[in-house]
Amino acid sequence: MENTSFITDLIYTSFRLISYFIDFLIVCVELRFCIGWFLNINPYFEPFLSLWAFTSPVLWFGKGFYPRIFGLQLAPIINFRLLNYIQKNLDSICETIKQTKIEKAYFYDDNTESLLLFDAKNILPILLDFNFDQIIT
Repeated sequence: MENTSFITDLIYTSFRLISYFIDFLIVCVELRFCIGWFLNINPYFEPFLSLWAFTSPVLWFGKGFYPRIFGLQLAPIINFRLLNYIQKNLDSICETIKQTKIEKAYFYDDNTESLLLFDAKNILPILLDFNFDQIIT
């Protein structure tokens, strides 16, 4: 039981870290798109050069596989949509793992007709995420 809890926590933490990194990457790509709209900003000087270097592999991945339509390169648009799709699915996986940890931490007792906590170590990280201000107000 203890080993599976550790593995579950490790998987949850790994997915959450990947999710945070993809969130940061999406913000950087959106910033690059917004800066690209303004023609008077030169992207070949700092700090824009670092942003371009960080986001170029993401935007131009698979450039040869996507067709051009009326001379428009679709690789950045498709890759950005793929990033959003991956982010949405990672968030749903993380929430499923979190909900599963909550359900395993509690079980329903038919005799007393109540929920009983049987493993406090599994529920503690979940309770730390809970906003107690909602109860007070």
